[in-house]
Amino acid sequence: MKTQPQLPELKRVVLIGAGHAHLIAMRDFSLRFLEGAQLTVITHHSYALYSGMVPGIIAGHYSPDEARIDVGAVAKAAGASLCLTEAIGIDLANNRVICRDCSSVSFDLLSINTGSSPSSDVPGVPEHAISIKPFEVFLTRFETVRRTIIESGTSVRIGMVGAGAAGVELLLAIHHRLTREAALAGQGKPRLQFVLFSATSEILPSHPPALRRRIKRLLDERGIEVCTDCYVEAVKPGAVYIAGQGRRAVDVIFWAIQAAPPAWLRDTGLALDDKGFIRVWPTLESVSHPHIFAAGDVASIENHDLPRSGVYAVRQGSFVAANLRRAALGNPLTAYKPQRDALYLVSTGDRHAIGTRNGFALGGGWVWKLKDWIDRRYVRQFPGSDVGRG
Repeated sequence: MKTQPQLPELKRVVLIGAGHAHLIAMRDFSLRFLEGAQLTVITHHSYALYSGMVPGIIAGHYSPDEARIDVGAVAKAAGASLCLTEAIGIDLANNRVICRDCSSVSFDLLSINTGSSPSSDVPGVPEHAISIKPFEVFLTRFETVRRTIIESGTSVRIGMVGAGAAGVELLLAIHHRLTREAALAGQGKPRLQFVLFSATSEILPSHPPALRRRIKRLLDERGIEVCTDCYVEAVKPGAVYIAGQGRRAVDVIFWAIQAAPPAWLRDTGLALDDKGFIRVWPTLESVSHPHIFAAGDVASIENHDLPRSGVYAVRQGSFVAANLRRAALGNPLTAYKPQRDALYLVSTGDRHAIGTRNGFALGGGWVWKLKDWIDRRYVRQFPGSDVGRG
């Protein structure tokens, strides 16, 4: 009597987080299922807000729904199970993800794309500043502040701590929205004061000089003060405290300081860099645990000092999908090569933007239209999207 051949055991593939890279990976799996694997996605957000459109939401150009991606629909299309809970640890000895709801999820292959959050270890930030992440919380808090400012009719000093791309772009969006609505309310612009705090001698330190010059000129034209070499060492109600300079009165404080990884990574045993991000090879696999991958902001790629930007995370998504597929089949992995001439598009609040590539910068309404088209196309590729074509 013939015996039936034993079917190969399914590989348990788990994705922690639904950041840009994992959304693209799931899109790829929806086009071609991950054969021989059982796919699970762990995230405590049923919707992902596309970061590239957040300044446009703040400025009033988009509704939040236009920038939301239905994670459940994306996971379903990829043939994945969705666990709506937060990962808070990894038991490497037993290959299990520990979740906040006290459950755990076993894995054979694991990928981490949790993103990053603005560093908030400065005293007073959690209590007295509005962090730009998580974006959903930021939008809710901004809406409350916006209504209060417009209805108050008083003088308000608004500060953004952090002069990277996120801080600059969001402050320009906030300035556009509030000055426009204040003028419509008959209160006039003079009652609103804006200041951008940079801990270094430059704004946009990781971007080309041509972009910095254009943004500096724009900030000056709009009356936004730039405070360089201003390291904010504490935040209190109505004020920030600058190292070596003392108190500076600010009524509303937004916080966009450099990214920090999830704190629970420190206790996993994974190899981390000096800032706590997961060290990975160009294949995006952990340098210490080859069955674990990481992408996006949470990853630190060996020999590549990349800015933490969605520009890179989006492209890494297809490499995550390809290498999980290869690892599940026992095939050699492929290396991710960061694009040298990445295109950066920075919106300026109004329906204008500045683009930079290969050290050159161009700006205007047509650049904003290009950015709008790229952003809408990104969101529209996922099932359940509400974004139109502009």
